[in-house]
Amino acid sequence: MGLSIRCHRDQLTGLWTATGEDGERPAVTVTAGTADEAAALVREAFGLAAYRPPPPLPPGWHRFDLIHCPVGRLPGFGDPLYDTIKASPPQGCTVEAFGAYFGLRCERRGATLLDSVASCVPRSGPGTVC
Repeated sequence: MGLSIRCHRDQLTGLWTATGEDGERPAVTVTAGTADEAAALVREAFGLAAYRPPPPLPPGWHRFDLIHCPVGRLPGFGDPLYDTIKASPPQGCTVEAFGAYFGLRCERRGATLLDSVASCVPRSGPGTVC
C-alpha cells in the first residue's frame, strides 16, 4: 500500500499534526511547527528518508538552479568545457550534476530573482565566466 500522511493545522496553537499509516503497522501521529517538519518526522518514524526544505533566505536573497542544456549537444558534466567554472564558480553558487547536465545551485543577493540570475549569466559570449 505505501505510506499515507495526512496533515492538519491547529487553529489555536498554529502547530501542525501529521498522521501516517502504511496499512501494516500502527499509525504514527506527531506534532511540529510546520507541515513539512511534521511529515518528515512521520516518514522517519516509519524508517524512511525524510525531505526537509532549506530554511527561507533573508529578504533580498534568492535561491535558484542554473542548468546548462545546450541544443543539439550534450557535453556531459565531465566535459572540459566546464573546467573553468568548476574551478571558480560564481560567488554563492556550487557546482552540481543534474543528471547528465552541468549546473549551478545558487543562493545570491539581488533586488529580484531576475537580478540575482542575471548577475551570474555571461554577457559577452560562450566561455565567459561571471
